[in-house]
Amino acid sequence: QSRQRVIQWFTDALLLNVNADGTRPDRSKVSSEELLVNLSVVMLKLCEPFINDPKKALLVDPGFVSSPESNGSIYNMTGDNALPRLSQNITDAEALAPYNPKNSFIPLCFFFCSRSLSLTVVPGGGRYENIARNVYHTHRTIRQQNGDLRSDPRFNRLLQIQYAKEIVMMSPTYITDVF
Repeated sequence: QSRQRVIQWFTDALLLNVNADGTRPDRSKVSSEELLVNLSVVMLKLCEPFINDPKKALLVDPGFVSSPESNGSIYNMTGDNALPRLSQNITDAEALAPYNPKNSFIPLCFFFCSRSLSLTVVPGGGRYENIARNVYHTHRTIRQQNGDLRSDPRFNRLLQIQYAKEIVMMSPTYITDVF
């Protein structure tokens, strides 16, 4: 029963943050980046025992993706939040076949983890690159205008954002967990 509640919380968190992977997600509609990073770390920890064991890794059943009842509809294949590439290789027979894995927890952890990483690590890298470009551009602009970098509030704010992202993305613990 408590396991079902935790799984439901993960499902709800992933569904509520379906648009978190955008270039500029609406922060009033998605969770904070910190929560999403923590969600990814927890999911990675749940995956650790079977990722490190080849026999258990074979229990990752790709049928999970095409089973809305099992995946809580976090892998939609139609509609506004569809992940179209998932449905490209699924035939009608496969879509209609019942999902009956040997172990349901391992595929759930694996695919929930992949979804959470797609909402954090992948877009986070792109956002970091954009911030780094903005820092460089602002630095160059201020220097060309003979301005003072130390006292410019725009530049200092961009540096704060860049450093905050670096703390999370370059954390030894996080890097070890993700890679």
